[in-house]
Formats: sequence, C-alpha cells, structure tokens
Amino acid sequence: MKKSILLIIYSLLVTIFLTSCIKEEEVNLTDETKSYIMQPVGSWWIYEDSLSGAIDTIELINQTLSYDYEDTNIKFEKLFNGFSSSYGQDFGNVTLSDSYSSKHMLVYRPNVVYIQGLELGEESRFGDYTAFFSSYGMNGSVFENVKVFDNLYFWSPNIGLIKKITIDYTLDSNWTPIDTTYHYWKLTKYHINN
Repeated sequence: MKKSILLIIYSLLVTIFLTSCIKEEEVNLTDETKSYIMQPVGSWWIYEDSLSGAIDTIELINQTLSYDYEDTNIKFEKLFNGFSSSYGQDFGNVTLSDSYSSKHMLVYRPNVVYIQGLELGEESRFGDYTAFFSSYGMNGSVFENVKVFDNLYFWSPNIGLIKKITIDYTLDSNWTPIDTTYHYWKLTKYHINN
C-alpha cells in the first residue's frame, strides 16, 4: 500500500514537471500590422465602384482585441472588428486574425485579405503578398507604404483598405468562368477617428 501511494505521488510529480516544461508560444499582431488593420472605433471609409458608380460607406462600430489558442500551446492575438456597410458588402462582424504557424498570422475580412509575416512575393495557403508601393496614387490622393495581397487588396498604414477588386462571373456547363466583370472599389473619402 505504501509503495502504491509513493508510486502515485512520484507519477504525479513527474507529470507536473513535464507539463511545466512545455513552453506556451505567443504570437502577437505586430505594430506594423495594427497600423494597417486596426483603426479607432468611429472611423469610416467611403468606397466607389469605378464600374457602376455605386457608393459604399463602411463604419467601424466596435472592436475587441483578445487572445485565443490555435492548439494547446500557441496563444495568438485576435482582433475582432465590427463594421457596418451601407451597400451590404461583406465587411461586417468578422475576426481579423488567426495564427497558422509561429511565423505567419492570417488577417482577414470576408473576401479581404491581409497577411502578417509574408515577405514580398511569398505565397501562403491563405493568399499571396504580391506587391508593395512606397507611394500609390489614386483619386487625387497619394497613399504611402501600400501592401497588396492577391493583386486584389490594397492596404495603407493608418488608413486601412484603400482599394478592393471584386470579380463577378458566370460559370458555363464545364464550371469555367465566363462573362467576367471586375469591380474596382476605390477609397474616395475617409475619416480616422482619434
């Protein structure tokens, strides 16, 4: 009986020791990433579709920064932005970050991609970092340090998404896209709440 109790105590101590040796990994949004995707609540952006002339006003109505776990030992910073859209675009109430390795962190809105940690030209399972412009002119404005993902999503620090290209198409009987139309949603006006 005494040996059984000692064996149980010894096993318990070994288990506690081994689990305390497992280091929890923490992956955080960098300050650079936050400058691209995290603006103050009350900020708004007005986009115009260059094809149809449709206008969409996006407003950031709430924001939460918290931590979540990819698995038992990877803790990652998670940003939740709640948006309203006057045009009904898919911008609202989404989680913007999710760790998929210790190097990368996916940052997304539905159909809008920003990926932390990719080098220019690098591809990932969630999207590609396809271009960088130290300055990018659009609608009479010049935006600095613009990062482009998948050749569709253009981001500028301290502003956010400045351009989004959406693609409409019809599929033929072989599931091949036909009648492809590109919509260039360009930022025309914005206010970053301070």
